[in-house]
Amino acid sequence: MNITALDIRKQEFRKALRGFDSEEVEVFLETVADAFEVSTKENAAFRERIRSLEDSLAQYTKLEQTLQDTLVTAQQVTDSTRENARREADLIVKEARVAADEEIEAARRKLVQIKRDIIDMRNYKETFIARLRGMCRSHVELLQAFEQEDDEAPIRLEGLKPEENEQSSMSDE
Repeated sequence: MNITALDIRKQEFRKALRGFDSEEVEVFLETVADAFEVSTKENAAFRERIRSLEDSLAQYTKLEQTLQDTLVTAQQVTDSTRENARREADLIVKEARVAADEEIEAARRKLVQIKRDIIDMRNYKETFIARLRGMCRSHVELLQAFEQEDDEAPIRLEGLKPEENEQSSMSDE
């Protein structure tokens, strides 16, 4: 199931007698939606960078193929022209390979960085989930403590006359 920041922002929950504070839930959902939106944008940027690097690599591969085709054509010319053309083509191929190797190395470095960034994002996600779980646990424990207090200190109205019940409830207010 794909979820978007807008889905998080639009999520509505049923009202319950002892439910969570709706304002806190809304603030939290907004925070989660913002973080999710940032992650989504970063992910899209990484995908675009990878696509761009792959396009560059394809262009250099095509350039190398073109240079090899040029070399084959030069070999069909006379011996002296063939020798000169071969030397020139070899020089161009070497330069292209050096340039291609540099670009490939740069692309590999960028890919390694992107992979590191992905690992960092995964670590961030895991940390976020762990913190969220901790918050949920503490809220559940807090709710249990409130319920336990209610169970341990019941209000006793038994044995009072109706007038005393009213006076007792008024004095409690």
